[in-house]
Amino acid sequence: MRTLSCLSLLLLGLALTQAAALHQTHQEWREFKSTYTKEYASEEEEQSRFAIFLDNKRIIVEHNALYDSGEISWELGMNEFGDLTEEEFKARYLGQVLPKENKENCQIYRGWIETPDSYDWRNEGAVTEVKDQGFCGSCWSFAATGSMEGQYYRGNGELVSMSEQNLLDCAQNWGCNGGGRSDITLKYVHENGTNSEAAYPYEMDQDSCRQSSNDPIYHCSGCTYTIVGSEDDLRMALVDEGPVAVAIDASPLNFMFYRSGIIDDPDCGTDYPDINHAVLAVGYDSEANGIFGSKAYWIIKNSWGKSWGSDGYFNLAKDKHNMCGVSTDTALAKAPCYQA
Repeated sequence: MRTLSCLSLLLLGLALTQAAALHQTHQEWREFKSTYTKEYASEEEEQSRFAIFLDNKRIIVEHNALYDSGEISWELGMNEFGDLTEEEFKARYLGQVLPKENKENCQIYRGWIETPDSYDWRNEGAVTEVKDQGFCGSCWSFAATGSMEGQYYRGNGELVSMSEQNLLDCAQNWGCNGGGRSDITLKYVHENGTNSEAAYPYEMDQDSCRQSSNDPIYHCSGCTYTIVGSEDDLRMALVDEGPVAVAIDASPLNFMFYRSGIIDDPDCGTDYPDINHAVLAVGYDSEANGIFGSKAYWIIKNSWGKSWGSDGYFNLAKDKHNMCGVSTDTALAKAPCYQA
């Protein structure tokens, strides 16, 4: 009888523990839907999305166990992508294979300057607020406008948010299909200019070109790029010229649920066809006394909104064999940038 009582108590304890865990999981699901305003067309769809959410939660927990034990240097966290599969995330937010063309309309960066141990263009007032490309693979336009905004600020002392929608509609790039090139975009700006974000707001979809001469039009004088694979040239160009549009391998394992820390993955691709996302390098720094010792990193602005990552930014290992292709394909707006 005593054995049966102990077994019954054990089973009861296990049942209560499982019930508590299930209750907590459902509470997390409710909070997720509320936080990110998630609505589903049917009960069947919600159950399917809940199953995806649970799988993503497991991935995050397993990754963070390695982070907590000091085996890896970046942390993951649940975000608005929590009800998407890896395939859905790739299709909506990352590009196809970018056409690897010669930048015949760009000039190679030839500067040689002494650079400080750390630098951040946000401290200079040259970087706009983090934007959100939404369900449109238009990252190339956000990277290009980021470089333009910084260069225009340097020359004019005014921070103007440039229009991604103007470029999406008019630049004859790849639209929402991903894979567009920031240098092609900067060629368009050189020849035709662009309106501001205020005059031509973002719509998350490609439409007909509606650039208007009734509103201010902003030009830059072409584009510049750095030597393929040279992080030294990227560092000098960033300090010397301004924020730099860079193309990277933003594979879901590292980026989909990034929250903090320094992405340092030797398996991250450094060239095409792995490179699939355009972002904006705004600075660099290092963790002198971090858990992994001294570790240099690039400070990079993304275009997935402020709720992603570290207020919309992420840190990528610097001087680590061109991590994720950060110095493979770069583009900078060339000075002067001006209002026509």
